[in-house]
Amino acid sequence: MGKPLININVPKVGRITTQDVLRFTFLALGVAAVWNYSDRLPVVGPTLGKAKAFVRKAVGARVTI
Repeated sequence: MGKPLININVPKVGRITTQDVLRFTFLALGVAAVWNYSDRLPVVGPTLGKAKAFVRKAVGARVTI
């Protein structure tokens, strides 16, 4: 296997590689998709709806990604 495209050494964190960046990106996109389309997901819809209402009330504004 060759060298990673991204290889940054961050103090107190360690090395950040391409795989770490991709993993974070897909996780963030997944969270954003569930947040925006939770009303269409029957399993998490009601529960996440309550959590979204709490977050919106705490932030004081309508939160969209």
